[in-house]
Amino acid sequence: MIKSQIMNHRNLDEMIAFYNDVFGDVEVLYSRYIKDHENDQFRHVRILDHEFYLMRGPHHPDKVPAIFYMVVFPESRRHELEQLHVKLRDGGRDLSHVEDMKFSDDLYLLQDKYGTLWRFWAAEYFEAPGILPSLVMHDDMVGKIGEMKTYYENIFDDVEFGEISYLDNGLIDHVSVRILNYELQVCETSEKDLFSLTAVSLLVLDCETQEEIDRYHNGLVSQAYSSGWLKDKMGIVWIVDWVGMHNLLKNANPKQAKAMFAAIDNAGPICIEDVKKAYEDNAE
Repeated sequence: MIKSQIMNHRNLDEMIAFYNDVFGDVEVLYSRYIKDHENDQFRHVRILDHEFYLMRGPHHPDKVPAIFYMVVFPESRRHELEQLHVKLRDGGRDLSHVEDMKFSDDLYLLQDKYGTLWRFWAAEYFEAPGILPSLVMHDDMVGKIGEMKTYYENIFDDVEFGEISYLDNGLIDHVSVRILNYELQVCETSEKDLFSLTAVSLLVLDCETQEEIDRYHNGLVSQAYSSGWLKDKMGIVWIVDWVGMHNLLKNANPKQAKAMFAAIDNAGPICIEDVKKAYEDNAE
């Protein structure tokens, strides 16, 4: 139900080509391009068995905790991870100075040229390469892991927080959080004003019913944007989405697509009936 999404104002196909060169095998599962609707360019891709939604758009919420992606490799294949690290940092931003977020001098946090944040880890117990979505709590979010746990337990039926490990300075080194079977690794950093966000990484809640949409939107919302976007009280950005809209868009003509997006262009929860009516009323 929950997916990773990266929003960027850059060309998505160029972005995919870059990641394909870095990781070696990026699978495009679905691609959508709406004529005359520049900011609805959408790709559903798989990288190292982790699925991402990539979306082109100008919307950049003000200040959010940074969601990044941990690339993990077996220790026996560390040299491959180091080579991947070199490729991924080409044209990007070196964040090697962030001491409490690196495992070694040659595998450090970086922001690639598309604005996406990456961290790297090699360990013997990883059986195969993979990607772990992660959240770094910084600035005024440090020390709020207990509040986060209570908050999400009151919204979602299926939430599990693992055992917390700490750094010598008392900050969280790692805790695994599972929400509706979506695994999210959480850590903390003492670095201030760490991230200039040229890309927004967020979580997508794909809902099937109006009841689900209303429940999650109203439970999570601290600040509402349009089209199902919101920021929760922990600062994480979500899209509470209706999965049926994706199915309709696959067959929609440009007039239908434009009307459907107009139907959700407000700060409230997505209304399924409004979307269906926009689709039906604009059939050719």
